[in-house]
Amino acid sequence: MRTTGSHTARQHNVGAFADFINNTSNFTGAFGGLLRNGGFAENFIVVNPQFAGSNLTGNFANSSYHSFQADVRKRFSNGLQFQTNYTFSKALGEEEGSGQEMLDSYRNARNRSFDKRRMSFDVRHVFRSSWTYELPFGPRRPFLRDSNGIISRIRLLR
Repeated sequence: MRTTGSHTARQHNVGAFADFINNTSNFTGAFGGLLRNGGFAENFIVVNPQFAGSNLTGNFANSSYHSFQADVRKRFSNGLQFQTNYTFSKALGEEEGSGQEMLDSYRNARNRSFDKRRMSFDVRHVFRSSWTYELPFGPRRPFLRDSNGIISRIRLLR
């Protein structure tokens, strides 16, 4: 290879060479003059060449929740009532959303789904049950129906 041109080109460093083209005032007397004189836009190499750095703040996270839910209920009759339910679910996303961080680094900014995973609050199986049973003791009940003492004065879940 011939060793003409800039020193960075001789070192085979493409990034440094692009930076040289973008920022040099050699040959034209103006920074970025090589790009303008070559007919290229000033942002051909760097998106915003007028800024040394910038921060973009936004909510780019994406999450999804999928579930199967089943519910069984028995209305109150014959002294019994119950409700039982089951949930099979999955919570996916790339950010927990639990803090005030200003920086979440994605492995690939163009395809953030590479960072998608099960969330820390994901619970795969949830089974819940509640019931109420009216005891069969006291007035108008099968046991101790004729009592007139303390049993008749206690009212259980009516």
